[in-house]
Amino acid sequence: MTLAEHLGMRLRWAEQGAYGGASSVIALGHAADAIGAGRARNILILAGDVFSVSTHDAMLDSFTPAIRD
Repeated sequence: MTLAEHLGMRLRWAEQGAYGGASSVIALGHAADAIGAGRARNILILAGDVFSVSTHDAMLDSFTPAIRD
């Protein structure tokens, strides 16, 4: 919403999803559904991540041993 406001875009539909590694596939499915249902004509899908290698490794170290190992 902040990006749309900054760019002067008028949105009819918006969604924010956080689905882990499946986020892009789920976002594409939701976008196709929105177009098919007439809720949107154009879709812009954006993604970002803040993981560095060390941050990712630290996250893995905090998993339960069964998942981590």
